[in-house]
Amino acid sequence: TSYLAGLLWSHWTKQYLPTLQTRQKWIRTERNFRQRDVALMTSELLSRNTWPLFAVVICDAVKDGLELTAVVRTNFGVVKRDIRRLCFFKEGVT
Repeated sequence: TSYLAGLLWSHWTKQYLPTLQTRQKWIRTERNFRQRDVALMTSELLSRNTWPLFAVVICDAVKDGLELTAVVRTNFGVVKRDIRRLCFFKEGVT
């Protein structure tokens, strides 16, 4: 069962999770992250069944309006993350 769980985790992180990140080189206009949005973080360093959720605090936009980084709140404090490593999960409540 451990082998199957590892196989499922591998396929999920390599095939399904990237479909949640639809910002393919910013060719199409997508909804930007907003304050209080909830996001999942992707990382090759995370073990399986680890689903870190983050609350977006601030999005840093460059002069053309595209986001590059977001300041997110975690259980361990506030950190800055590259938006390519964040997957939109749930719209924040205003």
